[in-house]
Amino acid sequence: MCMRHRSIESKLKLFTTALSEGLVSPLELKMEEWKKVASQLDKDHAKEYKKARADIKKKSSDTIKLQKKVKKGKSQ
Repeated sequence: MCMRHRSIESKLKLFTTALSEGLVSPLELKMEEWKKVASQLDKDHAKEYKKARADIKKKSSDTIKLQKKVKKGKSQ
């Protein structure tokens, strides 16, 4: 029975080592790259959002100005 336990133990160690080297280590290496990409995407999104918001504000204020002009034109 003890030999069987050792055999299972050695196979489990082999399996965990293979899993660690084949899956965990490569993911850890990719983690830095993913963080950089996510950070860059975040910055780009913030920039585009800010620009879109400014465009909407400008168009909204232009619309209000034009509406006021139309009201003035109707009253005269």
